[in-house]
Amino acid sequence: VMTAQGRGEASPHQTHDVEPFAHSPLVSRATALRATVACCSSLSLPLLFLLLLFLAFANTSQAAKLPRLAGLPVQRGGMDNFVIRKRSSDHGGGQPSKRPRGADEDGEPAGRRREPLKLMSLNANGLGVRLGIETDKKELCAVVDKEKPDIIAIQEVRLPCAGPKGAKRDDKTVKRTHSQVNTNDKKGQEEQQRLSLLMRNETFKDYKVYLSLATWRYAGSAVMVHKDCLPDTVYYNVVGEEGHHFDGRVIVMEFGNLTIVATYAPNNGTPSKDGKEDSFARRRKWDAEMKAFLVKMKAQGRDVVWLGDLNVAHRRPDVTDPDWFSEQMRDPAPRDYNDGGQPGYTFNEQDRFTGILQESGLVDAFRHANPADEPCNDRGSANWTWRGTGAATDRYHNKGMRIDYTLVSSSLLPRVQSALILGHGSQRVGFCGSDHCPITLTLNPPADPAGARAAQ
Repeated sequence: VMTAQGRGEASPHQTHDVEPFAHSPLVSRATALRATVACCSSLSLPLLFLLLLFLAFANTSQAAKLPRLAGLPVQRGGMDNFVIRKRSSDHGGGQPSKRPRGADEDGEPAGRRREPLKLMSLNANGLGVRLGIETDKKELCAVVDKEKPDIIAIQEVRLPCAGPKGAKRDDKTVKRTHSQVNTNDKKGQEEQQRLSLLMRNETFKDYKVYLSLATWRYAGSAVMVHKDCLPDTVYYNVVGEEGHHFDGRVIVMEFGNLTIVATYAPNNGTPSKDGKEDSFARRRKWDAEMKAFLVKMKAQGRDVVWLGDLNVAHRRPDVTDPDWFSEQMRDPAPRDYNDGGQPGYTFNEQDRFTGILQESGLVDAFRHANPADEPCNDRGSANWTWRGTGAATDRYHNKGMRIDYTLVSSSLLPRVQSALILGHGSQRVGFCGSDHCPITLTLNPPADPAGARAAQ
């Protein structure tokens, strides 16, 4: 068996049945050759030599017309779900790969695949950890079986990307593969094995996974797409659309005129003991880059869904205890009073988020369907996507924040069927073992499904 790169080495993930080769022109010519030699043994040596030379030439001509073994069809599924066609370079450069006009990433006409209609998002708080706990894995499979989403965006997968042994995690000069798990150590091998087993699971066997990973067990994103609606284009950054975000925080997919932006926003953080406020600057930079990208999408007339853990609770009803959250994390006091408060619930973060929504034309689908000015009195309700631990002694016990979102362009708002939060309560019912719960967005089909996918 040959790999897709044409090397003559066996691949554990690409297998061919050898029986079809028994009827190939090469084998048929060889059989004919042996039969001819047997029948013509009484011929003179010069005549026999000329006959053999003719057959050898004909055999070579036929072989030139045969496809390379690497080009033959392979069985799909299992680990093949992890073979990712990178649309852009893994290491700081390169453009999305080219394909025939009007074709998707597998070369099929774009109109032959439908637009994704149901999207799910979950901050897994360590996907490798979740998959190593059987109850968490079963709960994740159960919710996917029930909801049957076309797209599953997962944040905070916390899997390290592939790179050379001994490379320092902050060294951006080292060549890494952000779309693959680092298997240089036993833990990485175990995490990769858990992922491969998940993708062979009956629940996930029809999904293809796209990874964007950080250099260590931190941050990172994954998006699983049902094979009925694979994207036309995938890229992993919003700045120049080249390479991967260094922390694996961005996966952008295009489906005709629909752009799905799956992100894991950095936490705003707090001032360090020496007074540095690097985390504030990092979050300001992130917000500015996202704003510029989303405004550009609007200017291009694209329909956008932005989903994921955006790490900001926009208004008072988006937390259980607004006044309490506002007074957290003020020791040491930040230089700007409006940077103080629980990360994700500071005035500056909220103001920047308001600006992003206004200038990009995006609408909070959940809040649009569930308008509120104050927090819901029922703390056990499904109104918050992050909940504190269940321990009564924890200061975040029975408190929550809505920091996971599905945001849609105003042009998509008439198509929104539902925007739901699937977990509830201080005991984190429906959270799949994480501190965040899944959320979903369901869209009604476009009026012209074929035109919507093919339009560029």
